Amino acid sequence: MSEYFRNKGIKELSSTLRHLAVQSTSRWNVDSLVSTTRKHYYRAVLQVLFSRHGIEPVVGKQRNNVYLITFKAYVRAVVEKLGLSEELIQELIEEADIIDLYDNVDILSSIVLRGMCASVIESLILLDRYMAVRESLERGYVGLHRLFHPEISPRGWAIVASR
Repeated sequence: MSEYFRNKGIKELSSTLRHLAVQSTSRWNVDSLVSTTRKHYYRAVLQVLFSRHGIEPVVGKQRNNVYLITFKAYVRAVVEKLGLSEELIQELIEEADIIDLYDNVDILSSIVLRGMCASVIESLILLDRYMAVRESLERGYVGLHRLFHPEISPRGWAIVASR
């Protein structure tokens, strides 16, 4: 972090925020938003189920087709991959049956809000990097230059410096 941000009390950005920063909301469409919503919803609810049972496994990334089916099928795929006991698998799947009835469209607004924060976080990262370069140069030029459109990548900027 730049000295400027450290003086403001910001020591570091968590990995969650850094991952969020690369979300490219300009690429969103109806299909990708539905997919993104379902992924976040399924992961969050599964985490709650695991918490209730006092387990904290690392689930990791799943293939996209796992999210296209019901929540119950998603839970089955994940817990079988983790190799949990058959008794625990059955308990989790029974709870998933109940949750499957919930309409996940209700959480769309929170997913969209989360995604819209991505550009704010990305701007904060860019400003920090700019400030760090500026602080390291006593004299000289430091500038930001757009390399490509945000639809290609949210990280479409270059920091250019010369002494």
